[in-house]
Amino acid sequence: MIISKFHENFDPIELWVAKHSPIELLENEFDLERLSNEIIINYLVQFGDLEQLEQFVNNIKNSQADSNVKLKILSEFHHFPIALLESTYQECYQLSDNHEIIRIYGNYPIYLCGEEFNEEINLEEIHNSYEEITGKGIRIAILDSGIDPNKLGYSKKQIKQIGDSIGDSNHYNLHGTNLASIIVGSGQNSQNLFAGIAPNIKLIDIKVFDSDGSSTLSDIIQGLENLLDLPQEEMPHILLFGCSTGSKGVSDDLFSHYLPLLSSKNIILIAPTGNLGPDPGNIGNPSMNPNVICIGAVDQQYKKLFFSGRNSSASFNKSSQLKPTFVLPGKNVPATSSRISGTSSAAAIFAGFAALFLQVVPNCTSTDLVSLFQQNSMILQLPEYTQGFGLPQIDSILQKTDKFTPKPLSYNYLLKMALKMSGIITFMAVAFVYLSRFII
Repeated sequence: MIISKFHENFDPIELWVAKHSPIELLENEFDLERLSNEIIINYLVQFGDLEQLEQFVNNIKNSQADSNVKLKILSEFHHFPIALLESTYQECYQLSDNHEIIRIYGNYPIYLCGEEFNEEINLEEIHNSYEEITGKGIRIAILDSGIDPNKLGYSKKQIKQIGDSIGDSNHYNLHGTNLASIIVGSGQNSQNLFAGIAPNIKLIDIKVFDSDGSSTLSDIIQGLENLLDLPQEEMPHILLFGCSTGSKGVSDDLFSHYLPLLSSKNIILIAPTGNLGPDPGNIGNPSMNPNVICIGAVDQQYKKLFFSGRNSSASFNKSSQLKPTFVLPGKNVPATSSRISGTSSAAAIFAGFAALFLQVVPNCTSTDLVSLFQQNSMILQLPEYTQGFGLPQIDSILQKTDKFTPKPLSYNYLLKMALKMSGIITFMAVAFVYLSRFII
């Protein structure tokens, strides 16, 4: 067995036993040799190239006649030389001796970044500008738990569903639908306080979580494979991850191989920090990858939310990549089913901002977008390694493009504001009359 081939996210049998055995049994000695021939696990294997992967698959298929071999190929991927295998620990350990196998990874779970704002963003002015900046012509892919078009209330013609790596196509966890509603929602579920940021985009639905919110690394990879299979003219401009690895991101996991492929197609990658705060150094992947714009969450008073992932001051100072890159509101955000909180909510808001920007500055690269957003972000009273470049001001960002021309305020808008103000004044007057009864 070649120990160095096993990635740090692969649980050796000793750790597997510790995680899955009752506490009272851990006091006893285990026959690890026997267990290594009995315990079945699944894991991901990386090869040097696609030809080596194909040869390996053919060899395994030819050996299936041997009833003693428990090794199975669950999935094989074709954009990167990876296969999802199932076998005993012993067979897995033996595979590490294969010189064509470069790395063996655990098929660890992936976590959604939501928990169970009409902020000071004048979306009406942006949407109703002379340029009608609504995200028209922009495609956003959401890799999450699926988008239920019936609950979203969005035209099915505007949603392209690609594959279903989880095999649960007719059942949804609402997390993905909620993120979509932040971007394209009508505002009906928030009494028109929060309309979708970019209501005229086209959505690409990549469903990789089941209705219970469960997924694994191989499900995510299959979703990315399905996305990469799209013709270039149907590729998204933006890919929003609604999930995180749930542990500190490392530079050599499988995300690190797929993200440059996506970036090379000029897709802007956006992901949340994850909800494992407040300890520093807990931002997971894909957010820690340099190809990804990483979004943390603050509340309406611009204070860092307890759950929002943070970088460590040490790694921050050593890196030119700010993580998080920006922060945005992520508490009690109105969505389809309820008000939701989480760093994925903040990431969805950023994806909407990016869509508005791309409508007026098409073909902008991720680097250029970050640069302009950085110049027009509000620095908060927070440590730099928890807020990155700060909180983006979309109004200022669009104005800097010289392609944003607000229309004069409409009669309906002025009337609505007048009614709102008159309501406040009336309330104050009634309160004064009421309280004056008790003043002697």
